[in-house]
Amino acid sequence: MATNLFVGNLPYTMDSDGLGQLFAQAGTVTSAKVISDKYSGRSRGFGFVEMATDEETKKAITEMSGFLFANTRLFCYHTGRMFHSPTHGALELPQVRERILSFLAEEPERKYQLVVGTDSQPHNGSGVDFVTTIVVHCVGHGGIYFWKRIVNKKRYVLRQRMYEEATMSLEMAETVVALLHKDGVTKYDVEIHVDIGQFGKTREMITEIVGMVRGSGYAVKIKPESYAASKIADRYT
Repeated sequence: MATNLFVGNLPYTMDSDGLGQLFAQAGTVTSAKVISDKYSGRSRGFGFVEMATDEETKKAITEMSGFLFANTRLFCYHTGRMFHSPTHGALELPQVRERILSFLAEEPERKYQLVVGTDSQPHNGSGVDFVTTIVVHCVGHGGIYFWKRIVNKKRYVLRQRMYEEATMSLEMAETVVALLHKDGVTKYDVEIHVDIGQFGKTREMITEIVGMVRGSGYAVKIKPESYAASKIADRYT
């Protein structure tokens, strides 16, 4: 089944034909459209692509998310995987960016922290719910967050599930960096929270998973400090 992809950080000179040609590297493109301002006709810097198959869709996301093109890193995302906000309801990725920037602009003199975390919950052998959150924490003054759920029908043992959580958080962190790249955000501004700690079965995985995250260039926190995963994401699993 074909899936529509949102593609952001496009150069303003790119048109729909160019977008289609770019994604043809990943497979058969059934449609490609760059969104333009309805008054000026100028590109708004994002568009939508539809690939012919699920396999080509996955390949496009893998190859094009973070792809350096015309001195900027692209990002792409399933449009069907909506984010949710307790304040604003269902949001697509461009709207998440707008909400984040609006929140940061309210009190620009304050210190902010961008955090990503994932939690999961198995369902009696019938699959696993994974919930990933993006948290914008105004240090000492609260914050806002957004979350999305992915349901995977695969069966996981605990170690596989913890690694999948960390992988999803890394993918989301890369999306956040690409999303806010033009606004000066780098991976050094994003912290990843993992749902493992010194107590319980996950303690044996701390060295491996923390090393995996740090090796990708991100700061990492474990329980009890990993609130984005163990507190916020946990509410929605």
